[in-house]
Amino acid sequence: GLTVRIGVMIGPERGDSARKATRMFQDVTWAEGAGLETAWIPQIPSDFDALTAVALMGAQTTRIELGTAVVPLQTQHPIALARQALSVHGVTGGRLPLGLGPSHDWSVRDMLGLAYHRPAAFTRAYLDVLAPARARPARRPARARRRPLTPRAAHCAHARRVVGGGR
Repeated sequence: GLTVRIGVMIGPERGDSARKATRMFQDVTWAEGAGLETAWIPQIPSDFDALTAVALMGAQTTRIELGTAVVPLQTQHPIALARQALSVHGVTGGRLPLGLGPSHDWSVRDMLGLAYHRPAAFTRAYLDVLAPARARPARRPARARRRPLTPRAAHCAHARRVVGGGR
């Protein structure tokens, strides 16, 4: 049969950064102690960086899966995101499900001041960078079929490990 996994969202409220960090640590410690299987940290433009928060929470916990909900693709190159995710995945002992997505037009355009043109096409182009990096040996560079993302460096090995990784 199917198993339902239960998790919790941590950290989307606003507030004093120092107090918020303490609350997030308390919340994730509680969630792990309560037996929840996952905790999800949102990536909001005016708030903490989700991957940094996951790395810090990973140091406070041992079992609970710590995921991002959702890292907007427009804010960084896929190889940079893959490198950051690989680091966090390692720090958490392999407990990072990386949530990625094109976000919302109001978030990207209005809050970040970035273009939000053809989000599905942009997402495909972004993932085109990661998929070939996953499938090819590290010596062969991955190339995106769509512009504007065209990585050609050996750094694609990092993307391959993140995308092909897991627990």
